[in-house]
Amino acid sequence: PTSASPAQVPGGIPTPFNTDGLFSTPGSGAQNTAGGILNTTSQLHQSPEWMLRNYQSYGFLQNAERHSSENVKKIDLSNYDVKIQELMIVEQLLNALMGFDDEYIRCVQDIKTKRVQFYFSLTNREGLKNHSIQEIVERILPLCAGYVNVCEFVEEYSKYAYGMVAHAFCATLKYLLKEYLVVVAQLEQEHRNQKLSLQRIWFYVQPSLKTITTLDKLTTTIKHAKVTGGSLLRHIQQFALELGGDKQIKQMTEFLIERSSVPYFEMLEAWIYKGIIQDPYHEFMVRDTQQAVKHRLVYKEDTSFTEVYWNARYELIENQCPRFLEQLAPKIFTTGKYLNVIRECQVDVECPFAEKIVYASNNEREYTEKIEKAYNFASERLLEVFMVEHKLMDRLRSIKHYFLLDEADYFVHFLDIAEEELSQYAHLIEAPRLNSLLEMAIRTSAVADDPYKDAVSCTLVGSNLMGYLMDLHRTPKSRSEQQNDSSMMDDDQGESNTSNIQGFEALTLNYEISWPLSLIINKRSIEKYQLLFRHFFFCKYVERELSNAFLRGKFIRQFSVGRDYSKMNILRHRMLDFIRNFEYYMVEVIEKNYRAMEQKIRNSVSTIEDIMTYHNDFLDTCMRASLLSINVPLFQNLSKILRTCSDFSRFISEYMQALSTDYSQYTSLNASTNLNMQRERLAFMAESSSRHANNFQFVSAIDNFSRAFDSNLAALSVKLKSVAQNQNTADQANQLIQLIKINVG
Repeated sequence: PTSASPAQVPGGIPTPFNTDGLFSTPGSGAQNTAGGILNTTSQLHQSPEWMLRNYQSYGFLQNAERHSSENVKKIDLSNYDVKIQELMIVEQLLNALMGFDDEYIRCVQDIKTKRVQFYFSLTNREGLKNHSIQEIVERILPLCAGYVNVCEFVEEYSKYAYGMVAHAFCATLKYLLKEYLVVVAQLEQEHRNQKLSLQRIWFYVQPSLKTITTLDKLTTTIKHAKVTGGSLLRHIQQFALELGGDKQIKQMTEFLIERSSVPYFEMLEAWIYKGIIQDPYHEFMVRDTQQAVKHRLVYKEDTSFTEVYWNARYELIENQCPRFLEQLAPKIFTTGKYLNVIRECQVDVECPFAEKIVYASNNEREYTEKIEKAYNFASERLLEVFMVEHKLMDRLRSIKHYFLLDEADYFVHFLDIAEEELSQYAHLIEAPRLNSLLEMAIRTSAVADDPYKDAVSCTLVGSNLMGYLMDLHRTPKSRSEQQNDSSMMDDDQGESNTSNIQGFEALTLNYEISWPLSLIINKRSIEKYQLLFRHFFFCKYVERELSNAFLRGKFIRQFSVGRDYSKMNILRHRMLDFIRNFEYYMVEVIEKNYRAMEQKIRNSVSTIEDIMTYHNDFLDTCMRASLLSINVPLFQNLSKILRTCSDFSRFISEYMQALSTDYSQYTSLNASTNLNMQRERLAFMAESSSRHANNFQFVSAIDNFSRAFDSNLAALSVKLKSVAQNQNTADQANQLIQLIKINVG
């Protein structure tokens, strides 16, 4: 008996492979079998021997002694009339339909491919009195071979190692083979009732021949490709497309996909509804690489770029994605990642729209809409975790206070109390003391109420800003090569040693970001913030030094020291104007783009990728505006200008310090305020100024600084004009060109 009710053809023989019999009322046997196979554990076990029932097909009997042709008594067909001959061939053909060969219908197996082939063997073919017998038998023999080959495939792919999709596929094949055996059994019954002839067999098995040979081709293709899981489903669908528009074959392959995809859709449901991978046999399209876990994603110095969770933890395996899910693969991949991030935050999450997903070839919207709902839920829930529970915008605002000097009073206070420390070489500075001074400056400033102020710390890096920038633009491979080969040091990296740079050049900030905000504010983002901070810091430091140089020499105003001092003050004012205008320009660009980013995040984000994109765009725009990422030679020109200003302020400070020392010594000895003493003081300062001017080569030094400043400004202007031709950077470049023209003019 069979669980299905096959349609009847004339003569009462069922043909379960026509479309009405096959797809109308599928039996529960296949479901139970598949359910038994799908209930596997996560460990790969060896199949027990009792599962390998190959004795039911030709593979077991081919070497049996009782089945050897030498032990079988030969029967000469020529001694019988045509009806008896046909009856004898019919009986052996019925055996062949179940995979067993006999005296005249033999079976051979290819040693390499393990494929079976039946052939009609007669020692004396001339004994056949009706030669149409051989022709009919040879038409039916491919059905016998196909059945055996499919049985061999089922026995092999039912093992644990082939996975749950293969198990479900084999269960579906068993269901179809069982229906085929029902046909053979009913043919046997007709034979017992002496109503069966070769012509009737051929008439009844034609639908089965088409189906079994198709299954034989399909299983052979899968066997050669050695595919499992989603790849197996892809091959089934590709096979159906290659066969063209045969309606019966199309329905059969859709039936195979529908049954075989059940365990795959169960994996899909666990992923998009819970963020869990239930894939012990590596059949699903998403693979957990275990390369990044959340406790390693707190920003630290030793965190490398490749350890970013979003890109490293999960991998999309394209060849394990069925063709009918290809368009939805990115959303499926992202949905599970969203849920997994939420779960890593110790938040229980399960999609309230969870529904069972099944394959529907004629109604793709049925599972498409379910996946879309799961994606929208996961996206909204993760945004809520970031924006509400972890207060992302407050974190970004806090970072802006410290790295972009949004509320810079802490910075001014820090420079006041740490100036002596920062003027030393970096290797002589005690980092704990510097951190204590930074903490003191923060707690006595406008950012003292910031709840995240404890996340800020400072450190000293081993290269100046130029070396740091070039290191950031290198690929990870080139970085590792440079670390292994110290001979590959370029000119800019000659200062990548804390013994050669001062504290104000080596100082940078750190900011500790914990999970899950480290997905957005990752190491790459922190390094960009650090570049901007160091750039700001150096500009502010040079501005401060130029201002202090003026204050130190303020006492000289009461003396007539000549026109050279006027040239010095004019050059100092030009330098101050350039630096202040450049700082104002950077602040304006940063503030404008930060407001735009903030508005986009609050009003127009729908996924966490949108936040990442807006945040990265903001940082990239700030880097371009500050000349940190347009190109390195452009920043080199700006760096030369700032270095010239720094050297000039140091020169003026040393010169004024020498004059101030002489003046203090003289006034301490001659404290009288009468007119004669004042004249003597003027004469003394004129003589002292002339002497130090000669010692410092004051006049030529001022001229050299002026020429260097003007030439570097001109070179920067020329390069900015070429950069302005690029549409992406034209606005910032044109603003800087106007700024340079003001200072040159």
